[in-house]
Amino acid sequence: RFLPEAGLSSSSWIASLAVPLVGCAFIENVQALERFSGLGLAAGQGFVLLLLASAAPHAHEFPAYLSAQPIIRWSTFPVAMGLAVFCN
Repeated sequence: RFLPEAGLSSSSWIASLAVPLVGCAFIENVQALERFSGLGLAAGQGFVLLLLASAAPHAHEFPAYLSAQPIIRWSTFPVAMGLAVFCN
């Protein structure tokens, strides 16, 4: 569950996020969204910083993790290739 302290069901979360996003689909002039682009960039950078801060205490475990993992996981290889093709 996402944010269980909020006490919302999955359907409530979907509805609360889908309604504003559907509203954005009807915007003809995207210049109105220009003001929010900086907020999106700041949120993305903040997320990266949050991940780095939470991973920093475990950095000493990373070399052992890499040596224990196979070079290619064949079970997830098609998904990885699909993502790589999509991103390029």
